[in-house]
Amino acid sequence: MPHNPSGPETGPALPLAPGDVVTVLGAGLMASRIIPHIRRAGFRIRLHNRTRARLEGLAGPGTTLCATPREAARGARAVVSMVTDDEASRSVWLGADGALAGAPPGALAVECSTLSEPWTTAWAAACAERSLAPLDAPVTGSTARASDGTLVMFAGGSPDTIESARPLLSAFTEQVFRLGPTGAGGRFKLVNNMLAGSILVALGEAFATAERLGLDPAQALEILSEFGWAGGVASGKGRAMLDDDHTDVGCRLALMAKDLGYATSLARRSGLSLPLASAAGGRLAEAVSAGLGDLDMSAVSRVCREAGR
Repeated sequence: MPHNPSGPETGPALPLAPGDVVTVLGAGLMASRIIPHIRRAGFRIRLHNRTRARLEGLAGPGTTLCATPREAARGARAVVSMVTDDEASRSVWLGADGALAGAPPGALAVECSTLSEPWTTAWAAACAERSLAPLDAPVTGSTARASDGTLVMFAGGSPDTIESARPLLSAFTEQVFRLGPTGAGGRFKLVNNMLAGSILVALGEAFATAERLGLDPAQALEILSEFGWAGGVASGKGRAMLDDDHTDVGCRLALMAKDLGYATSLARRSGLSLPLASAAGGRLAEAVSAGLGDLDMSAVSRVCREAGR
């Protein structure tokens, strides 16, 4: 059965402008890299992170560190969340100390995290109940593009809401794709990461197979990077796989495993069977169980190699 829900939409918010207050919830690998770009765009920033120590290096002119999401959202024209998963998103938005309790009516609520569809739907409804304009807007590009301010965004929301947010979004993105009403951005991000995770696991298995067959791994990397169908993944992650060095983290393996779990769960609810993506998700989950979750997602190659021994 096709899956095509329409999320709650609100009237257009006033366009953001330099000098407005923007709240950022989260200070992880991605959020910490977009904050300087938002500051350089001229916005005043209010920050909250569950671990306050992570905020200390992000302080700067026009920046206020806040003890709770509610405090951070007070007086904000836009609240941006970039956290790990459903649980973290729920904790920063809901409850007596959540951002929804502090954000003024008419503010933009921008959720940049990769989340499950049920929670995104519930979040958007809660925003609308508080007269906030919800925009689900997960991003891709990993830490490299976050550092450069060139992330690609998959947005779900009304055209007016996206245009109102554009002065903020352009501070840390290179391109914004509107996928449809609220919720569509998150659904496409799961499709995107389902494909990415499957290719990643396949590459790890390809290197393990080449090694088992007595082929030169370095030559395999050279050829796959330049001529292979997964050239971008091979050139970006192949060297780390061959060297078994996964400490340069662009995306934590645990997050990719979480994303494939959300994606395959959504597919099942939509009546689809995805054996390839399910197998890739299982391999990633195996790597997390092996204690590799905080390493770069390229570390999945380690369990692929071990499986062949």
